[in-house]
Amino acid sequence: MQYKVIGLDGKADAIATKGIQLFPDFLYLRFYVAHAAMVDGELEKGLKLLNKKYNLGEAFPQRTAFAKGEFMLFYAALCQYFMANDSLIDAITCSDALIIEIYKYACSENAILDLLQLIKARLGDVY
Repeated sequence: MQYKVIGLDGKADAIATKGIQLFPDFLYLRFYVAHAAMVDGELEKGLKLLNKKYNLGEAFPQRTAFAKGEFMLFYAALCQYFMANDSLIDAITCSDALIIEIYKYACSENAILDLLQLIKARLGDVY
């Protein structure tokens, strides 16, 4: 998805859409696109890619296990969704789950940390 970095959003979207059509069970791509959609304000598109569920296990009941990256991307996308809808308590719940995963697996997920900073800033606006 580096095409987005250099401003070729249309090409990135076309590749991602085709990838999801060809490999609908490739959750990394699906969740990456869902997250990007949420960031771009396309909330319904993003939520549809998450099977309109707020729980990873419920969204994909046919799976018995998920990779940590799948978990983190799903909840990062969901957190963006809640932020866009001003559901800050739900966003905090998602961020708490992400924080646990970051420290549990010693990950340095910059996008997730940036998202947590956004939540913190939004909370400052409320309180």
